Amino acid sequence: MDLKDERAQSYAHLMKILPKINFQYIVFENVQGFELSIGRKLLVDTLKECQFRFQEFLITPTVVGIPNSRPRYYLIGKKSDMSWCFETTDSIMETMPLWNEPLEKTPYVDIVKKEQQLWRRRRERLVTKSDLAFPAEWCIGDIIDWNLDPSKFRLSDATISKYGLALDIVNPRTAESDCFTGAYGRYVKGTGSVLDLGALTPEAQNNVLKHDLRFFTPAEVGRLMCYPEGFRFPAHFKINVLYRAIGNSVNVYVVSLLMALVLTGV
Repeated sequence: MDLKDERAQSYAHLMKILPKINFQYIVFENVQGFELSIGRKLLVDTLKECQFRFQEFLITPTVVGIPNSRPRYYLIGKKSDMSWCFETTDSIMETMPLWNEPLEKTPYVDIVKKEQQLWRRRRERLVTKSDLAFPAEWCIGDIIDWNLDPSKFRLSDATISKYGLALDIVNPRTAESDCFTGAYGRYVKGTGSVLDLGALTPEAQNNVLKHDLRFFTPAEVGRLMCYPEGFRFPAHFKINVLYRAIGNSVNVYVVSLLMALVLTGV
């Protein structure tokens, strides 16, 4: 329903008052498909009225090495008289600007190094606990709680029998996973990947019931979304609330890189 949806009224109101607000930067996020909407045209027209220069993106975390697919629409912008550290374009970009440049020359060097260090530390701890041959790139095995009792998160045989062919099954060596939604844990079809804890034997490859499947925990999904290891939700939150909150969130790493780009000039 686009802007006709009652839930879009707060957004329409924001676009109405935005020209009256004295602001210099904007970072905007929405779901993929927003780029084709009337709401997007309203955003672009409003920013032009505010004398803003901006860049639009369709970015998924896999383009910056995170093993999770979460395509989202982003827009970063600032006042037209402010400088940029990369060449903006009227087209929607699907890559991270400057990503192929030497890291030390990028405005997000500190963010990338910090994230690399976090993943490297987890990898070093895992090497002593697992005999798996991890790939060179970041993979699912880097975010797994290996000492977890999987019984609470394991999929039942009935669920696997009913939805087995519709599941996106990943294993510790996989370098990608499906987008996790707020319905993860309650529904299995189209809400996010499930983890195969067992070795993918020829027998298991031909029979989904031979897999040892479980849901990812909220903490594991949070790591894929690049929340810091020390981040905690209130202890009284139920697990479905945790999944819903994370599933409706953003990838912290991707947003941090975009914020570094918009806050840096030439």
